[in-house]
Amino acid sequence: MGFPVVTVTKDGSIVTLEQQRFLANGSSDAVSKWDVPITFTTPTNGVQNAGIWTASQPSIALDVGAAPWVKVNAAQTGFYLVNYPSELWTALKAPVAALALDTVDRVSLLHSIFVLARAGLVLTTDALQFSQAYANEPEYLVWKELSENLAVYLRLFKHESWFPSFQAYIQQLYAAVMSQLTWDARPTDQDLTSNFRRDVIAMLAAANDPAVVAEASARFHAAVAAPASLSADLRSIVYSIHVRKTSEPDAAFAHLLNVYETSDFIEEKLHVLGALGRFPSVQLKTRALEWAVAGGVRSQDIHSVFGSVAADGCTVAWEYVQAKWDALSAQYSQIVVGRILCVSIANFQTEQAAAAVEAFLVGRPQGAFARPLASVLENIRTGAAMYARDVTPLAAWIQTL
Repeated sequence: MGFPVVTVTKDGSIVTLEQQRFLANGSSDAVSKWDVPITFTTPTNGVQNAGIWTASQPSIALDVGAAPWVKVNAAQTGFYLVNYPSELWTALKAPVAALALDTVDRVSLLHSIFVLARAGLVLTTDALQFSQAYANEPEYLVWKELSENLAVYLRLFKHESWFPSFQAYIQQLYAAVMSQLTWDARPTDQDLTSNFRRDVIAMLAAANDPAVVAEASARFHAAVAAPASLSADLRSIVYSIHVRKTSEPDAAFAHLLNVYETSDFIEEKLHVLGALGRFPSVQLKTRALEWAVAGGVRSQDIHSVFGSVAADGCTVAWEYVQAKWDALSAQYSQIVVGRILCVSIANFQTEQAAAAVEAFLVGRPQGAFARPLASVLENIRTGAAMYARDVTPLAAWIQTL
């Protein structure tokens, strides 16, 4: 089970590869070994196939000549991660920025460095510095990968004093790609353009970009007067941005409830549920939960409201779950209760929070959701380890921008 992380070292023209099992918590397993197909690419010789590196070989050496960089696992022909020393990660920024590597390789480098950073095998500051090479990236799938990874750090460090500076970094990084997109669909749009547009807008909103926030609010107000003016692909993101920033939260809450109750479309209802808990007000978050549980929402969708509240109010959602556990358990199946629980606690990021959840559940049935719960608790503990490891160096790195 599992897969390896291949570690690269370079001495002159010789690149040496060693492997060990990859473990997300950063612990070591030097026993497990795999037969690994080795391909690599350099700017001087292109893609080369080095054959199968067998599990019985402790290491393998490749001669890359005078190449300034090497990308192992070219075109992702093998199922493994690759880790480079800091200087090689830095060298790989040039072919990424110049689009000298194809899309698959650019995505895989981005995926690898952030996965390795979360495991503590790469400095998070190195991963963030590497992300700067993607500022002029044209492909949606690359931005999707980048956004998913940066969103982890936006959630993890949102309460730090230096967080606005990190948001400014995101704004700068995404400025060029946003300038190439439009809020409204165009005849030249491709199949994934609407997703591209929505993801970029969402990241800039999370970074508190003033132009994006203002545009979203303007479109929300226009939709109150003329619902058809807001395109379906923007509803969820416009709703979510506006409710976090509006100066008239009660009116916005009432409007969203009206949209939910009058719409005939499940997708539109889900857009509302995804935004209804995002108001900063604890009173409105609690009101959203009470309305949903009172029968306003189908059981198969109820977790969406809890997830919406917990996105930036996990304490509110968790306290409600604890207080209403018996009532929720009587009203919903164990599977549904498990979904509610998991989304309510997913954004916690301390060992104390994970332990409190475990303590609360002692003696309470959880067989129907034991596996997803275990995964969520593991993610909480991984986040806690990341925070403890990264908060100080990230604070110092932010000051250099």
